Amino acid sequence: MVGVSLGGAYTKRLTETDEHRITRYRRLAEGANSPAHLDLNGNGTIATADLTRYALVDSIFQTLFREDRERKTAMATLQFKPTDHLELTADSFYGQMHLFSPRLTDLVRIGAAAKGPIVPGSVVIDQRPGNLSAVGDNGAPVNLIETAEIGGVDERGDGRTEARDANLLSVGLNGTYHTDNDFKVSTDLSLSRARQVMDNPLEENTRVADVSYDLRKNGDFVSYAYMGADSTGHLDPATYSLLSLNGEWGQRRSDDQRDASIDISKGVNWGWINGLEGGGRFAVRTVYQDNRRMAATSTQLAPLWGGGKAPVADLFLVPVHPSTGTFADASGSTSSVFPQQYLVNDPFAFISNFGRQNIEAIPNVITNDPTGIYDVKEDTGAAFFRVNLAADDSRVTGNIGVRVVRTKQISKGVAPDLNGITFEPQAGTITKVPGAAPVTIDRTYNDILPSLNLRYDVTGDLVLRLAASRTMSRPTLTQLSPTVSASGANSTITKNNPYLDPFRSNNYDLSSEWYFSEGGLISGTLFLMESTSRSNC
Repeated sequence: MVGVSLGGAYTKRLTETDEHRITRYRRLAEGANSPAHLDLNGNGTIATADLTRYALVDSIFQTLFREDRERKTAMATLQFKPTDHLELTADSFYGQMHLFSPRLTDLVRIGAAAKGPIVPGSVVIDQRPGNLSAVGDNGAPVNLIETAEIGGVDERGDGRTEARDANLLSVGLNGTYHTDNDFKVSTDLSLSRARQVMDNPLEENTRVADVSYDLRKNGDFVSYAYMGADSTGHLDPATYSLLSLNGEWGQRRSDDQRDASIDISKGVNWGWINGLEGGGRFAVRTVYQDNRRMAATSTQLAPLWGGGKAPVADLFLVPVHPSTGTFADASGSTSSVFPQQYLVNDPFAFISNFGRQNIEAIPNVITNDPTGIYDVKEDTGAAFFRVNLAADDSRVTGNIGVRVVRTKQISKGVAPDLNGITFEPQAGTITKVPGAAPVTIDRTYNDILPSLNLRYDVTGDLVLRLAASRTMSRPTLTQLSPTVSASGANSTITKNNPYLDPFRSNNYDLSSEWYFSEGGLISGTLFLMESTSRSNC
């Protein structure tokens, strides 16, 4: 007997999401030790000896996320049953995915980079209690600037765009053999591989803007507007200049997994024991992802157009507005809260115009920083044994068993030099983490995982259940890679840990079920779960 099943699917999804957020409030003073030198209280005088701190909105992000996701899949299954006792199955799955997702942002850097001036009389201050922590305000009041009109603000038209192509192939073979005396053997072999190539470039442009903001106008958003001539000037490409082209550049990732398993079961009639089961599993998982990135300043890119400042035509700035008419209109009309149109760049138009090979030929702009390379392999082996239980009257049933698991992990990378991190805010917010000595972490650990499940039919309508087990869940291979990333714009450092242990949990459950009528159930459960996770570093 032979059976064949074929299938396929095609999906295309277009989505659009609005986001409005600020990064933080920046504490500044008018005093000489402040880098801002702004008239923060708006009284017309910069008091260079006054160290009173004021909380100014740091950066405002108005972002439109668009996503064009296309997926194609094909699948096939072949089933062969030469006898009543033997069945063989082969199945395969193949999928392709293409993603094109622009993140279109109007970024207004006020507390982060404003040069001023602040218009006298435009400032409204709300004094609030300060944080008593020594690392906070140490009890001093916070002078929150609720509204202000500020010149010399750094505005950026950002159009970071992710383009990702991925494919997945999975193949499996299964065989099952059973006899008439309740003996059964099942085996599985499977292989899966996934590949991905991603670009995520950001062509960043900047201009000097005159901006007002108001925290009082709307409870859900920070209201902001461009003042005077900037009400139309912020839509003029000629007012922008190029900062950089940076981001992931032809970054490749591969994920591979190979699995083999065997399960054996035998029905018996040994008093309370009515069945025995055992088997084993073996799996090998690997992940590798390079860290190819582009980081080119406008000075480095200048040879593409013959040197000097980039012509306006080469900035590829395009107007952005929401397809629904107004941003965040789920909260009502925001047409009077913040601008409904702004300019962003199109980095792929830039790349297409000048040529990918010409950009890659510029010295020192393409890097493959080893501090961000993922290279992890995990081998796991497991064996289990289970006894199935049943009383003579079948009112008590259940099972008791144990699984023994061995895990071996190899993580490769480099030790980062955190003292050498560099941040270039005026070159497109490029952050670099230099590497140091290579490292290889080779770990092996074992787990013994017992389990018990019992069911007692007190009556035909009342059932009691008891369960106890120990379980474990390993961290992802990405989490086990000794990689470090840093963001100077957000003042964050993210570091993975190759010494992570799995989550381990001791679980206890006691439950009752009362089937008081046809289709009626009242149940209750008492449970206790004790989880542990730690790092050995």
